[in-house]
Amino acid sequence: MQERSVKEWTRLFYSCFSFPTMQKGWRLYTMGQVIDYDLNPDERLLEAHVAKPGANWNFYERPSLSLGDFRDSECTCLKRNCEHLAALAFTYLEEELDIDSQLILKPGGSAWGQSESVSSGAQSVWDSPKAGIAASSVKAAKVQAPAASSSVEEWHSYFRHRFPPERLSTLRGGDTFYNTVYGGLAPISSAWHPTLRGLYELHVLLFTFKLLDELSGSGYRYSLGYDYYAIRQLFSDLFNQTYDQLLRLLRTLHGEEARSLYSEHLQATADYLARHAFPLSAGFVSWMPIYISIWSGLLMEEARTDREKARLSRAARQEEVSPALFDQLLTARILFDVEEGQDEAAWAKASQLKSRGHIRLYPFLFGFQHTGQWARLQLWLEKLAPMIREKWGQPDETYYELWSHLLDKHAAREAWERVMLQLLPASLPYYLDQLMRQERFQEWVDLHMAFGYTPLDLRVSDYKPIELKRKSLLLPWFHHSIEKLIAEKNRDSYKRAVRLMKKLRTMYGKLKQKERWELYLNHIREKYSRLRALQQELGQLTKGEA
Repeated sequence: MQERSVKEWTRLFYSCFSFPTMQKGWRLYTMGQVIDYDLNPDERLLEAHVAKPGANWNFYERPSLSLGDFRDSECTCLKRNCEHLAALAFTYLEEELDIDSQLILKPGGSAWGQSESVSSGAQSVWDSPKAGIAASSVKAAKVQAPAASSSVEEWHSYFRHRFPPERLSTLRGGDTFYNTVYGGLAPISSAWHPTLRGLYELHVLLFTFKLLDELSGSGYRYSLGYDYYAIRQLFSDLFNQTYDQLLRLLRTLHGEEARSLYSEHLQATADYLARHAFPLSAGFVSWMPIYISIWSGLLMEEARTDREKARLSRAARQEEVSPALFDQLLTARILFDVEEGQDEAAWAKASQLKSRGHIRLYPFLFGFQHTGQWARLQLWLEKLAPMIREKWGQPDETYYELWSHLLDKHAAREAWERVMLQLLPASLPYYLDQLMRQERFQEWVDLHMAFGYTPLDLRVSDYKPIELKRKSLLLPWFHHSIEKLIAEKNRDSYKRAVRLMKKLRTMYGKLKQKERWELYLNHIREKYSRLRALQQELGQLTKGEA
């Protein structure tokens, strides 16, 4: 069946739908309420879910549109020629035929012919006071699909036309969003030169990040029906999925070839990051890792780098710059010091970061880790320890994990131990973990005694390796803990002391030192003979032996 002309589509729309119904249907389409539409070309039938704006996704209608004659269509709302069918019809025109909806909606256009007219009430969808955001998503002129000769700006113009945020605001899951956007745009470049195709896909990912930023804003976030924590997890998953793809792509891009053949595209990429990677307020998208990854992996070139450094310095000197934006600009500036091997200059700038600055430096440390720059990673971790304590409190788990990875690859034990001791008591769990891994059992036990921990404060599995290999090292800890509990002089502490004594008795038995156990038990009885409650609990211990 040959497809209709725009004029024929216009006649079909107005023979089936009233203009107010078309307005409602068009809004449903442009707000992204048409989801999971399915085209059956053999039966000329189009089906979809259409949700109500702002409603929970459990509330939707299921229109079934007959492309042969709209009047043969059906919808679960049970109304004839409803707005849900109109929304589906607009979806078919835009998505399958690439016909501009405005040609249908705007009376007096070329699709109407000179003799066509409409009632005075049917002016234009633009007259609706509710058109608002949706109006910005409809093109005033035809937007061409990207070609190998297109500019980066033309790519993004098409991306925005194809996927305005209001049309994606009801997508319920990460896979749906990612597959819809990336899967809908990336294949366009499949026949292009591989490096140009890589640059195009890079901008598809940048557009995806920008969409996530917009959709996570309050204007869309609350219409999704999630609470804040579910929203945060959803967008965190989406960001991680997109960022992982970005890193994979950057590993395959040929930087030298891109700089030689597509310098304009690279400059446009730098310009895009300058506009979007420094938001005035924090959102769910972490732009700085994106900025760092693309610049360090692709954009580094002397003239372009000099321009960017100058731009960052100018922006940071502006009087109205907020502390958060200042930190972003300074972090970006640190990137270029790191790339040029100017670590002293980078540390000097890092000391100026205002809020939890060590977290902003982690991308550089991850870079050292991924490229095997172990000595450099050690130097940065050592330098950060006093800086963190003086300016930002205590390190977080990521800092200690970086040390752990370093110890697996590099002889840095002395430096690690020096830093862990500096950071006590916050570093104690991580220090103890490494001591156990290194089988430094005596130091592990000594630290638990020094910080007042008893074996009852831990799981048996925590010290099981010592019990299996050097059981005798545990004896002083048990003796010390028993004395500590008795000194608290209350019935509950006495019970806990006797629990430890039962375990101690078992240990002495396995060491074949039963006589030492008897001497110790008699010593406790005599030393604390006046503590009647303790003596009663010790009686339970003797009873247990029988």
